[in-house]
Amino acid sequence: MGAIEDVRKWLADIPLWRELANRARTIGVVIVAVGADLACHPALALEYGKWQQMNHSQTAMVYLRGAAEGISWANIALDDGHKLYCEPRKLTVTVGQYEEILKQYLVGKADPTHQHIEMLLVFALQDTFPCPK
Repeated sequence: MGAIEDVRKWLADIPLWRELANRARTIGVVIVAVGADLACHPALALEYGKWQQMNHSQTAMVYLRGAAEGISWANIALDDGHKLYCEPRKLTVTVGQYEEILKQYLVGKADPTHQHIEMLLVFALQDTFPCPK
């Protein structure tokens, strides 16, 4: 059992924590739903074509990392049965790897220029790290 599982088990024995954890799951689902809504709103999301025009600048990589971290935290907040994707437990993904995951996902897909990079990244992570059925 890993350190995170040990802490979860220890915390599960505390009644108040169980209640907070249950509420956190609900809040996590709401956050994902709101985040997905915001990511789909044109004024708040970055289109893939505009991100590509940043030409691997520091700003582009920071944006990608921020989007990836937000998706990752939302994924952690979800129940195991409702994960967005199932990344291996001991894997640490770098911003360069997120970029490669996104590029590999887009191979053979319709032109993504006007699609939001945040949602493309969610789909790419789901494709790369599918959850067992």
